Amino acid sequence: GEIDNSQLSRYEKGRCYPSFDKLRILAIIFNVPIQSFSDVIDLEQYDSLKPGSGDFVSLREEGNALIRAGNFGRAYVVFERCLEVLETEGPARYGGEFGEMRARCRYNMARSLLRLGKINLSENEIRRMLRRCSGISERTKMMALILLSNVHKEQGDRFLAIVDAEKCLAMARENGDLEIRCSAHHAIGSAWYEEGDYGQAVTSLREALEGYREINRVEQAITLLADIGICDVAMGKPNKGFRQIRESIRLARKENMRRALSYGLAKEGYGLILLEDHVGAKAMFQKAEIVASGGGDRYVDILFLCAYYQWLISRKIGNPVQEKISFGRLKHLRSSLERKFLEVQWFDRFIQGDKGTDIS
Repeated sequence: GEIDNSQLSRYEKGRCYPSFDKLRILAIIFNVPIQSFSDVIDLEQYDSLKPGSGDFVSLREEGNALIRAGNFGRAYVVFERCLEVLETEGPARYGGEFGEMRARCRYNMARSLLRLGKINLSENEIRRMLRRCSGISERTKMMALILLSNVHKEQGDRFLAIVDAEKCLAMARENGDLEIRCSAHHAIGSAWYEEGDYGQAVTSLREALEGYREINRVEQAITLLADIGICDVAMGKPNKGFRQIRESIRLARKENMRRALSYGLAKEGYGLILLEDHVGAKAMFQKAEIVASGGGDRYVDILFLCAYYQWLISRKIGNPVQEKISFGRLKHLRSSLERKFLEVQWFDRFIQGDKGTDIS
């Protein structure tokens, strides 16, 4: 099981690739999940998009614009370059602001990784940022805590996600920070939604929506409309729910926000499933797939959702050919997905042979 230096050198230079057993050894040595190696390889596809030059301010603005547009892979390498520029110039140029600026770069790298679905890498960046917390503002610490809450939710630990978000909410209230307060309510509402408590979820999500509108956080407000809408549909108020989901879709198209658009289309598909309109739901999921797979980053989480519910529809209406195709796509997408939202957990239990799992 040993790996000598010459073998390690061949791995590093890309001359050969380690077997699964060797990967396990390397994961133990470096104390990281095996998935991290796959994530690093996935990120290499964005290396060619990394800016060769640029000043700190323009790079930061470019990275933020890419995140708003849903181009998270490009955003990650831009913020990576932003950090390199900052550390090359050093604290001599920026003085007491250096620590805060470095922390914000790492925060934005972690945020991009999370939106790419690279959960473990995102968590590593957050913890690396917090370990070097000298010179970091209270606000940046709260932002990191919210991001950590979202990481825990994506890892399937909703209890810890709520604990982190409520701690941050208390800090935000004490500091009078409306934006962080909105983010905390959003995180709490999302966790309660996955717990199936739609009443608690919609209360927190509406708090977040009101604040996001006040501070003009357009993308978050658009996404929340879809989330609140699906809660209303689940609570037996379909007319109200679909109005909000369709308004989310309309606004996402208007603002040219591809992820928000694909997300809204998928939520409408799920709402139609709740009403047992399988034909309408399938058409909506197909539209969501087209948007989620085209024009830059592929949104694997949304593609998984679409494939999952098309698989369920095929099972319910007795279409074995489409069921087999959708199941194959699910297995392929699952291998690229770290997130553990409800549909992922249900699918994993089905694969593991848990016949008592309610996959519907």
